[in-house]
Parts: sequence; structure tokens; C-alpha cells
Amino acid sequence: MNAQLCISMNGRKTTITNPKPGERVDTTKCEDVKEFTYDYSYWSLDPQQPVFHSQEEIYQNLGSDVVDNAYDGYNACVFAYGQTGSGKTYTMMGTQVRTTAGQGFCRNC
Repeated sequence: MNAQLCISMNGRKTTITNPKPGERVDTTKCEDVKEFTYDYSYWSLDPQQPVFHSQEEIYQNLGSDVVDNAYDGYNACVFAYGQTGSGKTYTMMGTQVRTTAGQGFCRNC
């Protein structure tokens, strides 16, 4: 397909590059670079990369406190937002394999 990776994460920062048609993604040369800073910014594309974050890490950072508070009687909501096919359902529900490692945020629900 000749698709290019145009998103990168570094710490709390997410960078999106938008090269002109026919150009390769190069953040040092690309004129249209957008940077966004969040409380958390997770890279989960390639487990071999040092910036990779597993579903378990994401759950520990974001989901466990919300689930615990819900069990303690507080109202709680986790809102999954993103592009179609980006992994929202997988993050929330995990895989069909029902092991602890295969479950998402809703493992304790």
C-alpha cells in the first residue's frame, strides 16, 4: 500500500505530520507538523519499540482506579475516543481469550 506512519508519541506528547502529496514523512522537513500534549500519550503499534505501552500498562495508569471507585459506589465513566479501527473496543474489552492478560479495562466489571 505505500502507507506512511505520520504519528509519533514521546512522553506526554503526540506529534502528527501531514506531508504534501508525494512527499515522505520527515518531521525535520515537513511544514505541517502538529503537536499535542496530554496527561498520557501511548504508543502501542510495535511491541519491539522502547516507547511501546501494553494494554496492562494502560489499564494500570487509567482503568484500575476508575473501576475501583465504581465498586466503591462512585459514578465512573471511561470514554474511549478515536478513529475507527484504532483499538477502542480492544482497550475496553480485551480479546476473546479470557485470561487476565487478554482482558481490557472491563476485566473487573
